[in-house]
Amino acid sequence: MSIALRRLVKIGTSIGVTLPKELLRSRGLNRGDSFLLELDGDAIVLRRVTDADLVKALHAVTGNGAARRRKA
Repeated sequence: MSIALRRLVKIGTSIGVTLPKELLRSRGLNRGDSFLLELDGDAIVLRRVTDADLVKALHAVTGNGAARRRKA
């Protein structure tokens, strides 16, 4: 398990956390990759998702957007 002490920092008008390059590289993560935030007790877990996973999740939440547009 890797541990890295980080602080919350201001990024524009938001608050964010920077992640060490070594940690990202070791997990195969790059700028622009998508992930889910999950709460597990007092821990925040980042779980990687693919673009295909995002499309499936959006369809599950909104229904089939293409079919709805055709009916309109």
